[in-house]
Amino acid sequence: MYRYVGRVKSIQRGKTGASSYGFIECPVAHCIYGKDVFIPGNAMPSHLAKGDTVSFDIVLGPKGPQTLVLQVLCQQVLPTTHVVPQATAGNQPAVLETSRKAELKEHDSKQSRPAIDTKDVTELHFRKTRNVLEDIFAQHGGFRQELGERFTFLDLGCAPGGFSDFLCSDKRCDRGYGVSLPTSAGGFDLLVSHRRFSCLQEDLMVVESNDLCLESVDICVADAQDLHTMKGERMRSPVSTRAKGVASIKANHRPLGIWALTFRQLSLGLGKLRDGGTMIFRFNAGQYATASWYRHVTNHMFAMLDRCFKIHNILPFKSDVSHVDA
Repeated sequence: MYRYVGRVKSIQRGKTGASSYGFIECPVAHCIYGKDVFIPGNAMPSHLAKGDTVSFDIVLGPKGPQTLVLQVLCQQVLPTTHVVPQATAGNQPAVLETSRKAELKEHDSKQSRPAIDTKDVTELHFRKTRNVLEDIFAQHGGFRQELGERFTFLDLGCAPGGFSDFLCSDKRCDRGYGVSLPTSAGGFDLLVSHRRFSCLQEDLMVVESNDLCLESVDICVADAQDLHTMKGERMRSPVSTRAKGVASIKANHRPLGIWALTFRQLSLGLGKLRDGGTMIFRFNAGQYATASWYRHVTNHMFAMLDRCFKIHNILPFKSDVSHVDA
């Protein structure tokens, strides 16, 4: 069984296998990528049908998330259509039972908008962020030279807590601080609890630097995410439609909100980072990477980082294990 489970939303059969395609509806994947998962023809089994429940993995294609491998877990069995027996009186002809048509339509309507279990989404993000940071530390030798024998950390936008949980598990960790949007305002539940870790429930856009922690930290991690696609009406429990950590952002263009959050995290993080410290943050160019304004802002950001860290100390990272589908 693969990582994700969803329902085949649509299938288009072409004259050849290569020209066929389809889409999978998966609430968890939709929360992460904001769209349905594409099925290319070469990954589509001949017996696959609309409504089938499938298990699959995700890779990023030119137009977004797609699957190259999937397994059918349960094939959709539609209710059979009944025919009313021919009446014995009046010699009336047999007719299709329209109530079954209505039942099928109602069934399809209910299946078209699957609910999301907020607990599952939270646990997914927790595992994913923890595994990614573990991969980063493994690739860089645990940052033994940079962090030394003991370190403190600051986790911005920390909930559900995957980064903080991994850092607290390091024997060198002396103390950890976090800040995250309260759940009442649409933030994640915090799944990490450790005696050396404390979290401030506050909006990143309004929190002051002095509220975070009194001391300078050795490492800062910042995870700018937009959960704007996680709509309350698709949840099993009421959740705000505001993005994680961006409750007070009033951006008319979604990428501008992410840029505001990214720069805010850099501002807060660099303000608390000791000289020679390490900072890890998310940067995803996405579909706007070729836009002139996006390149302009990106150049300004890395010019600022160059003055802080020197360009040879700025290292890109993409996990080949834990983050291949993100």
